[in-house]
Amino acid sequence: MPRTQRNTDHAPLATVSDDKSTLPDDVSNEVIDQAVRDLNRLYDRAGLEAALAAGKLVVDRFYAGDLQLARDTNPNKHVSFRKLASHPDLMISATILHRHVSIYEMCERLGVSPGKHLGVSHLREVIGLSEKEQKRLLAKAEEQGWSRRQLEDAARKVRKKLHAGKGRRPLPGFREGNSFFGEILRRGKRPVLGSRRGTLGWPR
Repeated sequence: MPRTQRNTDHAPLATVSDDKSTLPDDVSNEVIDQAVRDLNRLYDRAGLEAALAAGKLVVDRFYAGDLQLARDTNPNKHVSFRKLASHPDLMISATILHRHVSIYEMCERLGVSPGKHLGVSHLREVIGLSEKEQKRLLAKAEEQGWSRRQLEDAARKVRKKLHAGKGRRPLPGFREGNSFFGEILRRGKRPVLGSRRGTLGWPR
């Protein structure tokens, strides 16, 4: 029987089959090889448009276009992505690839599009914050023309409040997300601190 994931934040409920054979993670080596070739074509491109293209490619081909599935903390849902990220011919690092997927998800959810003031360097600073804080900070950055450093400072203040009394210095958004994601890539295990949604850099 399909199980329905708990809706712990803004995202709609998603139904995922318990039958692993039906998961979009079962992709062929040919699909992975083609994805590597297509991603390598984006290697020399910079900016938000390239990041969105790479993120969309991964979500469409490895998660059947399901953003909810792509953000799942269950390592069993990321087997094919790990194969892609560790492919010897892939020119994009696993860290950058995950960041592109995170930025693509955020842009889809918040309606951010290329051509505005915000760029990849801005968006990565709010990875991992709640949707409310992402909207607030990105809106201020857009309206007031903030630099990346100004947005980083504002996001750091939010994280400092969230981590107050927890005894751990808050990391920048892109490092906070990547540190947990790296655990899945290296070990294929659920992150030690990451049973909650959001530990892969997705909004809490």
